[in-house]
Amino acid sequence: MWVRVAVTFVLLLLPTALHAQAEKRIALLIGNKDYKPGVGALTNPLNDIRIVGDALKYVGFEVMKPTQNATRVGMLRAILEFASRLKAAGPDAVGFLYYSGHGMASAGENYLIPVDVDEPTTVELSVQGVKQSEVLAILRNEAPKAAHYLVLDACRNTLQGARGGKGFVPVGQQSGVLVAFATEPGKTASDLGQGSGPYAAALAVELRTPGQNDLLMFHHVRVRVMDATRGDQVPWMEDGIMRRERTQFGVQALYLSRPPDPHDQVPRPDAKSSDPVIGDFSSRARKPTPLTAAEERTVKPGGSFKECDECPEMVVVPADSFRMGSPVNEMDRDKDEGPQRKVTIARQFAVGKFEVTAEEWDGCAAESQCRPSGQIAGRGKHPIVHVSWNEITNFYLPWLSRKTGKTYRLLTEAEWEYVARAGTRTPFSTGLTITSEQANFSNFSRGGSTKGKSGSETVEVGSFQPNAFGLYDMHGNVWEWTEDCYKNTYLGAPIDGSAVTSGDCNFRVLRGGSWSSAEGLRSADRGRNSPDLRDNDVGFRVARTLD
Repeated sequence: MWVRVAVTFVLLLLPTALHAQAEKRIALLIGNKDYKPGVGALTNPLNDIRIVGDALKYVGFEVMKPTQNATRVGMLRAILEFASRLKAAGPDAVGFLYYSGHGMASAGENYLIPVDVDEPTTVELSVQGVKQSEVLAILRNEAPKAAHYLVLDACRNTLQGARGGKGFVPVGQQSGVLVAFATEPGKTASDLGQGSGPYAAALAVELRTPGQNDLLMFHHVRVRVMDATRGDQVPWMEDGIMRRERTQFGVQALYLSRPPDPHDQVPRPDAKSSDPVIGDFSSRARKPTPLTAAEERTVKPGGSFKECDECPEMVVVPADSFRMGSPVNEMDRDKDEGPQRKVTIARQFAVGKFEVTAEEWDGCAAESQCRPSGQIAGRGKHPIVHVSWNEITNFYLPWLSRKTGKTYRLLTEAEWEYVARAGTRTPFSTGLTITSEQANFSNFSRGGSTKGKSGSETVEVGSFQPNAFGLYDMHGNVWEWTEDCYKNTYLGAPIDGSAVTSGDCNFRVLRGGSWSSAEGLRSADRGRNSPDLRDNDVGFRVARTLD
């Protein structure tokens, strides 16, 4: 706790598609199905690698000949050839290795199980199994400059003869590699499904879905699998990709076959004629207008819209559950960040893509509905500062709601942490640490972060990379007001994402930290102050409930 003292358009696909053409994309798929009785045969691995391979081809990957029902030697030979091709492809290469089959942890190691293993004992696996660490070492040593995606659709619940748990153990972040797992540490994944397992089915759809980067794509896979298994299987990942620009999926060269019309809408590649369009309405007309009810129902997570010239651009975020607060061992944790609890956001909603800017606030002031901010430095696309919680809720939000005919509001504190985390469980959405290349904060360290830059003011919104939900500056730049009254504990707090409306309402919650310090940058860190406070490092972003 910290208290202050005073449906995607063709035009939007072009940069992504052109970048995809410049980089070399190579994929390897390994499917092990026909195991010995002591391990247990599987149903879908060969179907899994077929549908995932088709999706990878669709988004521009060169897909190597699939490796099926492989021994240890066969698996390692294919992985070495894959790494060699990535090395030859140059420093911009992107590699995607997908494995479907049995796997388990033994003696602290994660093993992929070849088909010639007699039974999954520690001794047998140490001789015949393929260690996850072996695979990572090959990829990182042979092609250290490539961006690697290692996807392990393993830990099957039908594994025979396994002593102890059948799931994998956590591996931590691996530099240059995003490791995606079909299920949580210590848990199992299903092989059952019509034509494929649930993870492969979700991955094949989301790989093709336009307009999302790697982090958002894997988040949507997670949501799909949870929905398909009614929460029994929860995928997870460890992101160690070091590139400034995230890999984009869901783009096919056919979209460039004619000059783009910025008013076109592109249907999902797998959509039937009766399916709704995935909405990104930010450029749907020359003059932005409020969404119609029909449009509002078609906007999917990752889509965006802007309802008037002065309105903030909004991004739709998915419904999901998350762990709010921080674990007791998190560095620089405060007591008011607990106890951790599960919070469920039951419906998708829209969030400001950026913090509200000075020029957006000026739209309200120009109509004499808001007080001119008095902000001298950092006008235009810098976030608005020197505005209080009371001014925002009594003047700006009512003006914006009247102008659009829709209800705009502040985020609740739970919503804020949910969208700041964007599917992560680490102290920052960027991982265990955050750097001055990822956020605007001052030149000292806190919460495990590196030192920021010696800046003295805000920067323009969108100066850094967005998180997996497509939201900018959730860490740093300016503190952001939320709806909630402050309580120094989460005991008794709502678990449905709604605001805390009792407690000490003489203080409202601030989140996210600012340019003026490294305080408050962690996703779970909480600030508070009087709703009358105006300061040069406090601003806000808006939310909107969708139909």
